[in-house]
Amino acid sequence: MKPALVAGFLYIWGGVALVNVVVPSNDNIQTRVNVVVPSNDNIQTRVNVVVSSNDNIQTRVNVVVSSNDNIQTQVNVVVSSNDNIQTQVNVVVSSNDNIQTQVNVVVSSNDNTQTLKYKNHSL
Repeated sequence: MKPALVAGFLYIWGGVALVNVVVPSNDNIQTRVNVVVPSNDNIQTRVNVVVSSNDNIQTRVNVVVSSNDNIQTQVNVVVSSNDNIQTQVNVVVSSNDNIQTQVNVVVSSNDNTQTLKYKNHSL
Protein backbone atom coordinates (compact mmCIF):
# COMPACT_ATOMS: atom_id res chain seq x y z
CA MET A 1 0.00 0.00 0.00
CA LYS A 2 1.34 3.44 -0.92
CA PRO A 3 1.45 6.10 1.80
CA ALA A 4 -1.35 8.68 1.69
CA LEU A 5 -1.10 12.27 2.95
CA VAL A 6 -4.24 13.32 4.84
CA ALA A 7 -4.87 16.71 6.47
CA GLY A 8 -1.26 17.80 6.03
CA PHE A 9 0.30 15.78 8.85
CA LEU A 10 -1.55 12.45 8.97
CA TYR A 11 0.30 9.63 7.15
CA ILE A 12 -1.40 6.26 6.67
CA TRP A 13 0.68 3.19 5.79
CA GLY A 14 -1.01 -0.24 5.92
CA GLY A 15 -3.26 0.57 8.88
CA VAL A 16 -0.63 2.55 10.81
CA ALA A 17 -1.46 6.24 11.42
CA LEU A 18 1.33 8.64 12.39
CA VAL A 19 0.74 12.25 13.43
CA ASN A 20 3.68 14.54 14.18
CA VAL A 21 3.27 18.12 15.39
CA VAL A 22 6.38 20.23 16.01
CA VAL A 23 6.08 23.84 17.24
CA PRO A 24 9.49 25.56 17.76
CA SER A 25 10.38 29.05 19.04
CA ASN A 26 6.87 30.46 19.44
CA ASP A 27 5.08 32.44 22.15
CA ASN A 28 1.42 32.02 23.20
CA ILE A 29 0.73 28.87 21.11
CA GLN A 30 -2.32 26.63 21.28
CA THR A 31 -1.74 23.20 19.70
CA ARG A 32 -4.44 20.53 19.56
CA VAL A 33 -4.20 17.08 18.00
CA ASN A 34 -7.26 14.84 17.79
CA VAL A 35 -7.02 11.24 16.57
CA VAL A 36 -10.23 9.19 16.44
CA VAL A 37 -10.10 5.54 15.32
CA PRO A 38 -13.54 3.83 15.39
CA SER A 39 -14.56 0.23 14.59
CA ASN A 40 -11.16 -1.05 13.47
CA ASP A 41 -9.11 -4.16 14.23
CA ASN A 42 -5.32 -4.29 14.65
CA ILE A 43 -4.73 -0.52 14.70
CA GLN A 44 -1.53 1.24 15.71
CA THR A 45 -1.98 4.95 16.47
CA ARG A 46 0.85 7.20 17.58
CA VAL A 47 0.72 10.92 18.34
CA ASN A 48 3.89 12.90 19.01
CA VAL A 49 3.76 16.53 20.13
CA VAL A 50 7.05 18.36 20.70
CA VAL A 51 7.00 21.96 21.95
CA SER A 52 10.36 23.65 22.60
CA SER A 53 11.53 27.16 23.58
CA ASN A 54 8.03 28.55 24.06
CA ASP A 55 6.36 30.69 26.71
CA ASN A 56 2.70 30.48 27.77
CA ILE A 57 1.88 27.24 25.89
CA GLN A 58 -1.32 25.21 26.02
CA THR A 59 -0.93 21.73 24.48
CA ARG A 60 -3.76 19.21 24.34
CA VAL A 61 -3.69 15.72 22.85
CA ASN A 62 -6.88 13.65 22.60
CA VAL A 63 -6.82 10.03 21.46
CA VAL A 64 -10.14 8.15 21.35
CA VAL A 65 -10.18 4.48 20.35
CA SER A 66 -13.54 2.67 20.46
CA SER A 67 -14.83 -0.81 19.51
CA ASN A 68 -11.42 -2.16 18.51
CA ASP A 69 -9.52 -5.39 19.14
CA ASN A 70 -5.72 -5.67 19.47
CA ILE A 71 -5.01 -1.94 19.80
CA GLN A 72 -1.71 -0.27 20.59
CA THR A 73 -2.04 3.42 21.47
CA GLN A 74 0.94 5.57 22.45
CA VAL A 75 0.91 9.28 23.25
CA ASN A 76 4.17 11.12 23.86
CA VAL A 77 4.25 14.77 24.96
CA VAL A 78 7.63 16.42 25.52
CA VAL A 79 7.79 20.02 26.76
CA SER A 80 11.21 21.54 27.49
CA SER A 81 12.59 24.99 28.41
CA ASN A 82 9.19 26.61 28.84
CA ASP A 83 7.59 28.83 31.47
CA ASN A 84 3.89 28.80 32.46
CA ILE A 85 2.98 25.54 30.70
CA GLN A 86 -0.33 23.70 30.75
CA THR A 87 -0.11 20.17 29.31
CA GLN A 88 -3.09 17.82 29.21
CA VAL A 89 -3.16 14.28 27.80
CA ASN A 90 -6.45 12.41 27.56
CA VAL A 91 -6.56 8.75 26.49
CA VAL A 92 -9.95 7.02 26.41
CA VAL A 93 -10.16 3.34 25.44
CA SER A 94 -13.59 1.66 25.59
CA SER A 95 -15.04 -1.74 24.57
CA ASN A 96 -11.70 -3.23 23.54
CA ASP A 97 -9.89 -6.52 24.07
CA ASN A 98 -6.10 -6.94 24.33
CA ILE A 99 -5.31 -3.24 24.80
CA GLN A 100 -1.93 -1.67 25.41
CA THR A 101 -2.16 2.01 26.36
CA GLN A 102 0.88 4.09 27.24
CA VAL A 103 0.96 7.78 28.17
CA ASN A 104 4.30 9.52 28.62
CA VAL A 105 4.51 13.13 29.76
CA VAL A 106 7.97 14.67 30.21
CA VAL A 107 8.25 18.25 31.48
CA SER A 108 11.75 19.62 32.15
CA SER A 109 13.23 23.03 33.02
CA ASN A 110 9.86 24.69 33.54
CA ASP A 111 8.40 27.04 36.13
CA ASN A 112 4.71 27.20 37.13
CA THR A 113 3.72 23.94 35.40
CA GLN A 114 0.40 22.11 35.53
CA THR A 115 0.41 18.54 34.20
CA LEU A 116 -2.73 16.35 34.08
CA LYS A 117 -2.99 12.67 33.10
CA TYR A 118 -6.30 10.93 32.52
CA LYS A 119 -6.65 7.19 31.89
CA ASN A 120 -10.20 5.87 31.53
CA HIS A 121 -10.75 2.19 30.84
CA SER A 122 -14.31 0.88 30.57
CA LEU A 123 -14.21 -2.70 29.36
